[in-house]
Amino acid sequence: MIDVQTMWRRIQGRWTSLRQVPALYLFAPTSGTEDMALALSAFAQWCEAHPGVRCRVGLSGCWLLHSVPGPTGDAQSAQALALQQWAHYLDLDESTLLRDWVLREVAVSKVALVCAVPRSLIEGLHEQATAHGVRLEWVGPWWAQGVQFWLADLAADVTRPEGIRTLHLVEPDLVTHVQATGQPGKTASLQRIWSDRHDASRLAPGDGRVVLQAPASDGQANTAVQHGLWDHTALQPVLSGVDSCWKAQA
Repeated sequence: MIDVQTMWRRIQGRWTSLRQVPALYLFAPTSGTEDMALALSAFAQWCEAHPGVRCRVGLSGCWLLHSVPGPTGDAQSAQALALQQWAHYLDLDESTLLRDWVLREVAVSKVALVCAVPRSLIEGLHEQATAHGVRLEWVGPWWAQGVQFWLADLAADVTRPEGIRTLHLVEPDLVTHVQATGQPGKTASLQRIWSDRHDASRLAPGDGRVVLQAPASDGQANTAVQHGLWDHTALQPVLSGVDSCWKAQA
């Protein structure tokens, strides 16, 4: 049974986040087998400190599988093609993928982008959120909103040359590459997304990139730089896709 003080804190948290829903960045603080447990522990600590709050969680590319099957026409076909690709490259059968991963299909510039996240991670996030009255408004790639803004700006630019454009999304120990193509002034079409343990310093100087940097702890009430989770005011516009860094890459 929830005591009155706890209930009041949750009501305060819910009211505060009605004005602005905080966006968090969740990543793997290690490359070992304990990385998910550490990330979930960091999220549990955040939930305990922010009872009742509504939040959005942007996931690191280390948790994600991506597939851009193309204009398949329906979500079922897109998921089927994605499962075939992942089963081939990961050497897993499709039933195992469906059991252990949560699939989501998102339409981006008329192309079906299919993402998969470990089921144990999603269930762990929901378990911790429920325990503290936290409401998960959205969980997905940290760059999802920003890439949509980038594609929209590409389409609006009538001066851009025809051909393939690549945007490099740099986060701790990982780079996600997003390719799009199209004609000047017309809708940019998503072509391919892939991630690798790429050293960002190896990228060519002229390559478009968005860098997710660790915020410096400055004593603000909403500052949290933990092993596995970042929560800071400066991250909000980047994770929400409205920061000028996305527009500058178009």
